[in-house]
Amino acid sequence: MKIVCIIPARGGSKGILRKNIKQLAGKPLIEYTFDAVKKSIQEFEPDIIHAHSTYIVFNRVLTKLQERGSLGDIPMVATIHGRPKPLILPSGERTTDFESFSDACPFDLVLAVSNNVAEVLDEHLSRKGNDVPVLPLYLGIDLSVFYPMPETKKKWDIAFLGRFEKMKAVDLFPEMLTILKQDYPNLKLLMTGEGSLKSNLLDGFDNAGVSHMVDYLGVVEIEAVPKLINQSRIFIYPSRAEPFGLSILEAMACGVPVVTTNVYGPGEIITEGQDGLTVNPDDVNALVETVSTLLNSEQHRAQIGRKGRETVEKRFDIKQHLEGLSSIYQDLVVDAKLS
Repeated sequence: MKIVCIIPARGGSKGILRKNIKQLAGKPLIEYTFDAVKKSIQEFEPDIIHAHSTYIVFNRVLTKLQERGSLGDIPMVATIHGRPKPLILPSGERTTDFESFSDACPFDLVLAVSNNVAEVLDEHLSRKGNDVPVLPLYLGIDLSVFYPMPETKKKWDIAFLGRFEKMKAVDLFPEMLTILKQDYPNLKLLMTGEGSLKSNLLDGFDNAGVSHMVDYLGVVEIEAVPKLINQSRIFIYPSRAEPFGLSILEAMACGVPVVTTNVYGPGEIITEGQDGLTVNPDDVNALVETVSTLLNSEQHRAQIGRKGRETVEKRFDIKQHLEGLSSIYQDLVVDAKLS
């Protein structure tokens, strides 16, 4: 089976997204994308087209190709990785990427990375009278890459590996460290990543007098992530609106206890008090209290970490995701041949 995957370049910040959408008004970008996708499909002759994300360009291009009869009977599936985000169209109209996606949805099936994403997207499609089926399909972790390394020496007390954006609640970290400093003056926080809040965040650490407690490593190669997680005692991910939580699964797979929030994606992953600990979004005091509980008990950390690993093995092994995706592909190809 031959599959064409259309994956947009990374860049989820609102500024970059707005810039990309505005460029769609320019004929060169639309025609180049249209021609490039059309050429690839004609040359490769795929059995399946699988597009990722909600970026408008691929929806519009595939719709245009479909309307011109350039795709034949090739089944198309999309995977949506996020929750609704604000969008400004070239006309200046303010909308969301989900609304725009619902206006141009040429797909036979839409997959969502969590039940929450599936429910919200299905509501948007239904409002537009679009009856395309939406199914949740959890992402998975390669357990041969992310696994506990018991011989690895702990270097950091807390770790955060992710984007420095408001959605990730990294703006709470200076206050969190200020409070933790009172009882744990030698505490060390590991941070990796980039984002629009980077400068303000680092300045916030300086202003709070806690910059000496932070080891910021910038953007690291994916190969380095498993060891960094294993060198940490606790992994925090206090997102305000997380669609799923792949970073949470990576830490759980490494046997490192996770403290996250109890909404959306994380709420579907974590069983509170068993394989992870959760707090309400924006509750820095609860975050501090929960982190302190784990810092004070190596036994508790080990218990939560062990259960976390078991959860990933049972529910989020990459092999399960691939088996589900393969079954979906097979069904779509068979249905296309029968139609």
